[in-house]
Amino acid sequence: MSIFGRSFGESASDVRKSYASRIGDFLSHVERPSGSIFRRRANTLDDLFTWGWGVLGEKQKLEHQLALQAEAYQKAQEEIDRLKEARDVAESGFQHVSAELQQVSIDFQNALVENTRMAEHHTHEINELILEHSKSMHDTKTRLKTDHGREVERFNKEIDRLVGQLLVNQNDSQAWPDDKLKLKFRELQRLIESVTSPRNKQFLVPHNQQLGARLDPANFLSRVGRGKSHFLLKSTIWAIFQEQFFSAPFGFGALGPGKAQRELMDVYFTWRKIFDGPTGIASPGGESFAIFHQDKLANNWRSATFQCIIVALTSTDGRNPAPDTPLAKLSAKNVNQTISRIMGVLSEVSKLSNSMVGREIEDEIHQMANLSLEIALQFGVHSAQLRLSAPSRGEQIMIGEEFHDCEDGDSSKGSAYVVDLVIVPGLQKVGDGRSDMTSKRTIVPCEIYPE
Repeated sequence: MSIFGRSFGESASDVRKSYASRIGDFLSHVERPSGSIFRRRANTLDDLFTWGWGVLGEKQKLEHQLALQAEAYQKAQEEIDRLKEARDVAESGFQHVSAELQQVSIDFQNALVENTRMAEHHTHEINELILEHSKSMHDTKTRLKTDHGREVERFNKEIDRLVGQLLVNQNDSQAWPDDKLKLKFRELQRLIESVTSPRNKQFLVPHNQQLGARLDPANFLSRVGRGKSHFLLKSTIWAIFQEQFFSAPFGFGALGPGKAQRELMDVYFTWRKIFDGPTGIASPGGESFAIFHQDKLANNWRSATFQCIIVALTSTDGRNPAPDTPLAKLSAKNVNQTISRIMGVLSEVSKLSNSMVGREIEDEIHQMANLSLEIALQFGVHSAQLRLSAPSRGEQIMIGEEFHDCEDGDSSKGSAYVVDLVIVPGLQKVGDGRSDMTSKRTIVPCEIYPE
């Protein structure tokens, strides 16, 4: 019987020697070639263990190196996979871009062909339009030349007619055309502006003074401040002119309120009886001027009568009044009353600052009064109805052709304002006194101070 290839009959020493020999042979076989084959071993078992530990250490080093190599290989493989994926993406992108580029090239070629076709088409259309335009321009020039010739002929005939009418009527009618009415009315505005201008310090209301209810009945300055006193002064002067020269319509207020108006209407009714008989017209009572809103014959009488009045009030040189006639005296009295009233207002205002009305201002007041008389007489001369327009305080108006803001003009055109104070009345023309009795035209707009 044997254990591990050894019989039980062998001694322990023999067994040890045998294993030592076998271990020695094994170690000689596995050791590095640099080891001496003649080297004696003191303890083969220890050498075996030493070799074993050495092998184990080498094995661990190899395993560690193998792990590092495996990790490096894994990373290299991942990088290869990433690069392959990037290459695939790049190839796909390149193919897509290549396809797009090819499509763009095709589209460009198609667009180039289409543009060439359209250019040829447009060139053809332009050539046709040029030919059509040339023909149209030629036809238009021919037509305009013909129309121009006709218009020139018509205007020449109209000029000849008007010149002939002017030669016939130049001494018969004292009526101003609308442009002259506007010019004269603006001149009156300019004179009033000059007198009431804030540069005339004597007419500024001091901070410690009040105008009182007579000059400022609506308490205007308490609402807007004394810095706006020139507007109130201007409005007051215009109100005086309206009372002295325009208190009745159709020019009947030109010689003053009251007696002169009644006497002129008495003359009209006396004259009218010649045509209608004593019962053919209304009595002078009631609205005496209503007849002039609708009766052509009445307006013809009015126009002729006021032309005679103008002649009677003017000397042969056309400048100086003739003071020796009752009519001239009546007119002069009204003018002087107007001047006196305006001087009274200005004197009262100037006294607030211990000043007085200068000679230059007084001369301008005389000019204003005489110009107001001239304008008022035109209200009678014109067969149409001329009138001053002035809305009431608190009335709503719309800025535009008929009404202006006294400070901003018509810059707020279309805006609705409530009137606080009428600064300058407007000048309007209604109808023509013949076939038209209703149509209204603004010659000069009314200027208001809004609330």
